Amino acid sequence: EDSSLLDQDDYMNMNHYMMENNELYTLRQQLANSDQTNKILEMELANAQHTAQMQYQDENERLRAGLKQLASMQANEILQMEQKLQVEKLAQNARHATAQ
Repeated sequence: EDSSLLDQDDYMNMNHYMMENNELYTLRQQLANSDQTNKILEMELANAQHTAQMQYQDENERLRAGLKQLASMQANEILQMEQKLQVEKLAQNARHATAQ
């Protein structure tokens, strides 16, 4: 009877050990899956950050080019206005000189 009790204890201990071992295996698998998911998410985040940075640089360059073009157009308009003023002054001076 003592040996059958021992066998039963051994069986219970082995059963308990196997259950713990299975639980540990499951937890390790879940951890490995989580690590893999984290790596994938980190790569996706890095790609998204890179894409956002590239879009920001493209937009920044486009806006700078637009501002440069606008500044150039305004400088040309100012030059044309100054030339018109000079022509008008010359015409006014010529009229004033002929009036005397």
